Amino acid sequence: MSFVVKKSGWTGVIVRLKQDKNGTSFEYHAFIPSWIVVALFGGLILWVLLRPVGRRLEGEVHQLIDSAAEFK
Repeated sequence: MSFVVKKSGWTGVIVRLKQDKNGTSFEYHAFIPSWIVVALFGGLILWVLLRPVGRRLEGEVHQLIDSAAEFK
């Protein structure tokens, strides 16, 4: 199961719920949510430029989920 946290067309985070024999965990991956933005500005170049912003958003989402009582 996964869901997307989209800050804008430029930055977002994919959150995956991963279940295995040891329990349940979350995986976080920064990405560019708008395929139009990727097509117009070049995916790899844009990804390199926006990676720091995506990593910060990834950290914010990670902190929010870790601190939420619903996920404990």
